[in-house]
Amino acid sequence: MALQWDFTKIENHQEVCHRESSKDSDGEQLYTMDPITEALLWICVSVGMDGIHEKNYDEFCYRLYMLQLVGGPYMTSTDTKSGETTAFCIEDDDVKEHMGLIVNVSRETTTWFNKKMRSMSDEQRKRKLRKKEKEAE
Repeated sequence: MALQWDFTKIENHQEVCHRESSKDSDGEQLYTMDPITEALLWICVSVGMDGIHEKNYDEFCYRLYMLQLVGGPYMTSTDTKSGETTAFCIEDDDVKEHMGLIVNVSRETTTWFNKKMRSMSDEQRKRKLRKKEKEAE
């Protein structure tokens, strides 16, 4: 199933969810999706939530925090002058700015999510152990 979303319930969605891009051949302004907006769409899939709204805001922020704690920062930024890339986490304020986002994702329980985080953590731990053993050889 293709990922579908609706930004129209996000306050100031045109400014929050889009960035000016280039201009087309007629000189009309083109827009691209804001990188944090795009990341939040895919995060909805990863955390098993169908969007961001008043009732699920705290749970969404908890799941996002845990996801980034276990999997690392979700975003990167590259300095155009030095070319240096820096990883950074999506914060609660970014989530709040996207209140009203709707995505066609199945809502999963907190138990499901916690099991997923435990599994990811365990796999990460095992990977580190294998790497350490290989380096010791």
